[in-house]
This record gives sequence, structure tokens and C-alpha cells, in this order.
Amino acid sequence: LDGDRSGSIDYVEFVEQLHKMKAQDNHTMLVFIKAYLQEVRLNVSDQMHLMQECVQKDLKELLLATRSLDMQIGTTSDCARDAIRPLQVGIEGATGLQNSFEKGGPYCVCEVVGKPLTKVQTSVSTDSESPCWNFQNSIGEFALGDKLMFSVWNQNFEQGDTLLGKAFLTSDQLVQGKGSFDGELMLDAHETEALVRVKVEGPDVGDSDKSEDIIGMAGDLRRLPQQVA
Repeated sequence: LDGDRSGSIDYVEFVEQLHKMKAQDNHTMLVFIKAYLQEVRLNVSDQMHLMQECVQKDLKELLLATRSLDMQIGTTSDCARDAIRPLQVGIEGATGLQNSFEKGGPYCVCEVVGKPLTKVQTSVSTDSESPCWNFQNSIGEFALGDKLMFSVWNQNFEQGDTLLGKAFLTSDQLVQGKGSFDGELMLDAHETEALVRVKVEGPDVGDSDKSEDIIGMAGDLRRLPQQVA
């Protein structure tokens, strides 16, 4: 570094020699480049570590939120499943039965398909063609996806009761009616157009859309960790 051989090194000589070493000496230049690269590598490693910690923290928060929504979905699904129970069932009467049996009389049975313990039955009417039962009862085992079956029979103690026709009321029809139905249902397996008049009432099931919103939110949250990864 002592270019003028004076025995001492001043500031100007130090700077000139240092610049010459960096610009002309390949070995020294490589040493400086290596030092720069190590510094850059350390900085990048520190930044990556910080980013990793932030991502892990966000993922934990997302997982906790997803679990919370899963619990809400379970609760909401239970509420949706029970939204239209119990039901108040009214069987007013029937028309056009064309009952040709001389003995007995027509009666109607209502039950949830697949749940025989929910069966309720009207009295036997003396009017064989247009019976009027004005029957009221409750059914507490009806859930979304179920359907009510109304079967009209003719009572005959000697030869056994004869089925005159069946009609069905689905949970979708109750949802469309905000939890109720008041009208006529056509009886199948009948020679003429026979109808049974019923009135079914239950709680409003309009809140079932909330469960779909929550399920959609949970699905979005489940996809976020995959997108981040």
C-alpha cells in the first residue's frame, strides 16, 4: 500500500491501492464478490424465514376458522334437518272416490314414508264417494328429504280393507310453501280423478339458505391453504 516508499500510508494512498486491488487483482475481486454474495444470501434467507413464519401463522388462523365453520355447518345442518318438525297434519276429506263397496266406509292414513311409527288415521266415513273427515293430528318425525303419504282405504272387516289410492307430499313442496301446504293431492291407482284435501303446517324453512352460505365459505377457506402452498 506504500506506493511512494515513504514508510507511511496516507488516506489517498490507501484508497488508490484499495481501488486498484478491486479493479485489477482478480483474486481480490473474487473475494469481494464472494463476500457480497454471502451478504445477499443471508439477507434473502432472513426474508424467507420471516415470510415462512407469516405464512404458517396465516395457515393456522385459516385452519382454526375452517374448523369453526365446520362446527357451524354441523349445527346449521341439524337445524335445517329439523326445520319443519313437528308438522300439524289436517285431512279434510276426499272427492271422486267412486267407492263401489257396499260394506264399510273410506278412511285415510297419513304417515312419513319409511317411518311407520308416525302413522295417524282418520275415522271411517259413511260417505263412500266424498267423505269429510276434518281430521287433525301432529307428526314429529318429518325431516327434509322425507315425504308424507296419504293412503285412502275402504274398511271391510270380512274381506280385509281395500286400498283406494295414495297421494304424496314431499318436503320440497313444503319448502316452496314456506313450511306449509293447503290444497288437494291426486290419488294414484284410481279409475277416476280422485283427490284428497289436506292441510299441513310447520315452521318456516326459509333459513336453510344460510347453511349453504356457510358451506360455501368453508370450501373457500379449505382451498386457500393449497393456493398459498
